[in-house]
Amino acid sequence: MSEAKNRILARLRQVNPSAPERPEQPYAPYLGEDAPARLARFCSRLEAAHAEVVRCPQQSLAAQLQAMVEGASLTRLLAGNDGPFSAAISQACGSRLSCFDKPMSEFKAVLFTDVDAGISQAWGAIADTGTLVLWTGPNEPRSLSLVPPVSIIIVAASAIMDNFAQLLAKPQCRQGLPTNLLLVSGPSKTADIQQTLAYGAHGPRQLYVVVVEDC
Repeated sequence: MSEAKNRILARLRQVNPSAPERPEQPYAPYLGEDAPARLARFCSRLEAAHAEVVRCPQQSLAAQLQAMVEGASLTRLLAGNDGPFSAAISQACGSRLSCFDKPMSEFKAVLFTDVDAGISQAWGAIADTGTLVLWTGPNEPRSLSLVPPVSIIIVAASAIMDNFAQLLAKPQCRQGLPTNLLLVSGPSKTADIQQTLAYGAHGPRQLYVVVVEDC
């Protein structure tokens, strides 16, 4: 055993440490794709994962959210307390909306028993996999999209990247990631029972995604 080990170490020591590394090749299977095509790919990936996707201009966001909330008969909603779409969320939901502006210990009972839907604002998105990326923290708690039976997530079309590598190259990521960077690619699902994929097994049974196209 010791002889084999010595031979392996000897070969490793013979490797030239100054040998140039291969240049990194960017992952770009959709190189040259324009923004409309990227958006269409993102929406189709999400819809394939059983999410309901709507697209609207920013000035119609409040009306779109109101129609969505009333159409799904949602009466108790919870949202973060900051974000670019907070005014539209408040306008759309009115008295049905509460803000996650207290410690989790004070919201826990309400969150798990009384809330119909959580409304989140995505920090980014990935077209390759139809994934929404939530930058979680005090203003955007991860519980909003993990606990209520319905999850509504708003994302700007301009925030959609081709792939995860592009997302991580954004300046904010280089400054440091949050404790939880939450990736959402559809409603909850599991294949634990007889290896059959089932949706709505735990967490959100429905996922509504609103893509704001002009921001």
